[in-house]
Amino acid sequence: MRTLLGLILFAMPFCLRGAPSLVIPQLSQAPPAQWKTQGLPAVALSLRDFRQREPRDGQPGTDATEAQIARDAKAVYVFVRAAAKAGTVRANMSPRDQLGGDDAIGLYLDTLHDRQRAYVFFVNPMGVQLDGIVSERQEDDYSFDAVWESGGRLTANGYEVWLRIPLQSIRYASGETAQWGVALTRYTAARNEVATYPYLSRGLQGFIPQFATAAAPGRGGSLHSYRFIPYVSYRHDRQGQETRGGLDAQWNIGNRISIDGTFRPDFSQVEADAPQLSRNRRFENFYPERRPFFMEHADFFNTAETAFFSRRVQSPEAGVRMTGSAGGFKFGWLGVDDRREEGPNAHLSVGRARYDFGQKASVGAVYTDLREQGVSRMMSGVDGSVRLNDQWSATGQWLHSNNANSAAYAEMRYQGRSVHSATSYRYRGREFDAALGYMPRVNLQQTQQVSGYRFRPATGPLLAWGPDVEAETIRDTAGTLTDWSVAVPLLFEFRGQRELRVSREESLEVYRGVALRKHRMSTTYSDDHWRSFGWGAAYNRGDEFNYYPVAGRRPEGGQLVSWTGRATVRPSRSMRVDGAWIERRLADQATQIYAERLWRIQLTRQFSKALSVRVILDGNHATANPMRVDWEGSNRLLKDVLVRYQLNPWTAAYVGYSEYSFPRRDRIFYCKLSYLIH
Repeated sequence: MRTLLGLILFAMPFCLRGAPSLVIPQLSQAPPAQWKTQGLPAVALSLRDFRQREPRDGQPGTDATEAQIARDAKAVYVFVRAAAKAGTVRANMSPRDQLGGDDAIGLYLDTLHDRQRAYVFFVNPMGVQLDGIVSERQEDDYSFDAVWESGGRLTANGYEVWLRIPLQSIRYASGETAQWGVALTRYTAARNEVATYPYLSRGLQGFIPQFATAAAPGRGGSLHSYRFIPYVSYRHDRQGQETRGGLDAQWNIGNRISIDGTFRPDFSQVEADAPQLSRNRRFENFYPERRPFFMEHADFFNTAETAFFSRRVQSPEAGVRMTGSAGGFKFGWLGVDDRREEGPNAHLSVGRARYDFGQKASVGAVYTDLREQGVSRMMSGVDGSVRLNDQWSATGQWLHSNNANSAAYAEMRYQGRSVHSATSYRYRGREFDAALGYMPRVNLQQTQQVSGYRFRPATGPLLAWGPDVEAETIRDTAGTLTDWSVAVPLLFEFRGQRELRVSREESLEVYRGVALRKHRMSTTYSDDHWRSFGWGAAYNRGDEFNYYPVAGRRPEGGQLVSWTGRATVRPSRSMRVDGAWIERRLADQATQIYAERLWRIQLTRQFSKALSVRVILDGNHATANPMRVDWEGSNRLLKDVLVRYQLNPWTAAYVGYSEYSFPRRDRIFYCKLSYLIH
């Protein structure tokens, strides 16, 4: 902690870089319809000086980019002409929010001008959308969805795209003195190039604080807006059949406060979770949230330690959420009645508040409360962060559960053009109870240090390369050492989306009183430089515990070998085939202890921006030595077909069929129809 305080005091005198200003013209009426193919009227602001953020920080963009931006009383308009050599543009007709590997144009809007949080709207050359929320102190949240318009087309000299963002779809500050932060980015997949306007340097700690500043638009229309999304669904499986209906509703007050309600929501997820091996895991697997109600405005409840993990909610009957902002103050509250199929019903509530001191610092508070059969399991805490200058930032959090146990987290981070470093300390009490959080391990004191250096050659196929050093120690709350590790990965990033990582790790782990000294080597390579084919593979070999020995035996170590592979084939711009393979084997010199193999084949056919068909074949095969492991082997096969027609994130129809063979054989047919009224 003395080192951390010393770094803070050392960095305080440095100043922050200012952001440029823009004057975005205010149109008296919506532009004529031909603007989507010919560009905005001549009065629109034209931006041309796009400069690289990646890979050559500060250099002009390789290809010319011209963006036009304007606004009226109801929307923000952007038109972009992107020059490119014939045959180099990556563009596919894909489902909404799935633009991986494509060229794209992005519009960032810091509509509250707090330099902490911004909307982002991406569109690829075929007009496919991706939207989200980026934050200075949290992971980017691409679960956010909004209703907006976009389009795109390939040209002989590159491509053109347009975006129309209705003011009704976002929260924003307005008035004579109100300002927004604005930025545009161009991503060129074939070169791994990100060019931005204004210049957003990779060598500075803040991303959003570098946005250009523009006067906020005046309000158009009513200060209040409503949204209703009724749905009906049908499901048939071996347990019988069920028809279910429900309603989601939202009331926006002055574009700064939203009250969301849901009654009998359909919390079944449509998108399939990415495959993960589940055998011989010491701690719980993490699966990201995919259910719509919890995905929207999720960033309001995020903290450095995951105090609220929405997957803890199993089968809610009704829920209410309120989120909003006023000045530098932001708040969120969520209440849910959870009617669980297994275990007692529960009522939960989550609250979050944060105050931002301009662009430099923030303080916040959070609480969670899970009530089961009259018993309350509450957790509360405070947190804060400060951006000390263009390179240094610090974050801290303290939590307390109602069983008198506490948890704490502190981090100091440095980001430069070539050097990056993060030092963190984490404490969780012996019986710390995070009933609604994701903290699979408690009773620990963890110290982590991650540092690295990147060499960036000016010429040649290598864009960047360099070593990292990752060190960690874990002690229990009594001070006894339980784990330590030191890893030295060496990374190489090449032109054309090719990357190689080689790592050597030395570690010690103590499990149930048994200490295992580990040595591990790993190699990972990915290659996506072909437009129609991409692949990647990883190989790991080293020591590992058998965490689940049969009763009466102590935990034991063995030699772990694992392989992973993935491949993507695009026969056309509208068809995609993805394959994945994961395998792990643990054995000693005499016998195999266990083996698990998982594979997936997924076919997606996108007929238009709205209509798509997805087919998944998913297999899992596990074997175990009955004399060494306390779980039995199993075989699982999943067949999944989904037809989706989606006009926007909430007006959609889904028809699907799934067939399982594990843990029991079952066949499920389901359909769902939802419609947005606003």
